[in-house]
Amino acid sequence: MFLKKNEEIISELSKLTMMGRNDLEKLPTHIIANIFDVDPDAKIYKIMKFKYFKSDLRKDQLTHVHPSLESWGDPYENLLLNQEFKDEVTGGALYLTGIVDDLYATCWTLEKEENIDHWENFSGNLPAIRIQSTPRRLLTSLMNVDDKFFSLHHYIGKVKYEEIDDLCNYFSDPFWEKHLDSQGQGAALALMRLQADLSFEQEVRLIYQYNPKDNQWVTDNVRQYENLCEVPINWSSAIENIIYSKNTNSNELKDLLSDKNITCPVNPSLIF
Repeated sequence: MFLKKNEEIISELSKLTMMGRNDLEKLPTHIIANIFDVDPDAKIYKIMKFKYFKSDLRKDQLTHVHPSLESWGDPYENLLLNQEFKDEVTGGALYLTGIVDDLYATCWTLEKEENIDHWENFSGNLPAIRIQSTPRRLLTSLMNVDDKFFSLHHYIGKVKYEEIDDLCNYFSDPFWEKHLDSQGQGAALALMRLQADLSFEQEVRLIYQYNPKDNQWVTDNVRQYENLCEVPINWSSAIENIIYSKNTNSNELKDLLSDKNITCPVNPSLIF
């Protein structure tokens, strides 16, 4: 059980704790600690169907999806979910399902330019918007110090793409302990490895770990049902700008943003 990323930052957090700093003072460092393999201020983008964005915006939430074959149609998605290992003590079957079964995700991309294939795939040719944000902005908007385990619930990182054989070998490696650590990094990183055929997506994945046990804030504020998890977010600090598809009602979009006191550039797509 060892850390995989940002060891120096985790050490800095320990020093801040010893100095008596409170959670709010440590929040900026926690945010950096949970960003993997991508510049915290890199521009990232997400296409959302307008009807889903409207719902999330009105409820001050960001809906995350449980990554699986059933959710996204990728047979190599979340391989750790059903991977069987061997318990060296008992010789019996051992699974790590418990560390990834409560993880939910949303997909973002580093692709700066608008892409017609992305628009079509993620919009289903329905009204849609393209949000610009950054990893730092997203975690700042999601992490809430009233959630006593906030630092173990949100992660974001650049997806690592591998050939299918290498991907399967990584998850079937008998050394299952590599997926475990005190910061939850291993579980989150397991969702940030995908097949090379998807590398054109240039994905940055936002992860949420849902655990309401002994956590009243999560019980009161986070809603989980079916394969979805609705997580509170401060949209005004998350969004840098928005591009909308030609079949989106721009007046309705601007009114929604105004109602939430969100001021950002809002422009029509040039290609969709």
